[in-house]
Amino acid sequence: MVSCLLIDKNPAEREKVATMLAEIGVECAPVLPRNAEFASLAERPDFVFAAADEIDLEWLDALKSRHSAWPVVIVYSGTPDVEAIGRSIAHGVNDFLLKPFDRDLLKFKLLQAGVQLN
Repeated sequence: MVSCLLIDKNPAEREKVATMLAEIGVECAPVLPRNAEFASLAERPDFVFAAADEIDLEWLDALKSRHSAWPVVIVYSGTPDVEAIGRSIAHGVNDFLLKPFDRDLLKFKLLQAGVQLN
């Protein structure tokens, strides 16, 4: 099964996104941003899905250097912040998704980024 590290501090948003991911066959480990580093070391997810305003770019750099197989990283946001998108991409983020999104768009973005869903 495909695994995901979901990073979002908003419990309602984490639950909503985790439900969408489960519906497309993704096992999800939702975590708070402050626990992301520890979870990524233990879980070695197939991909990371994170709220853009909560992703630590230095953490992304460290994640990239620690894992031989860099996981796909997709960030999402409610606002189209061009500077944040550019910084994220410069640090290795594969794609950016604007809210609101549904299960079908999420699935499309994952497939587009190279995540092999079952």
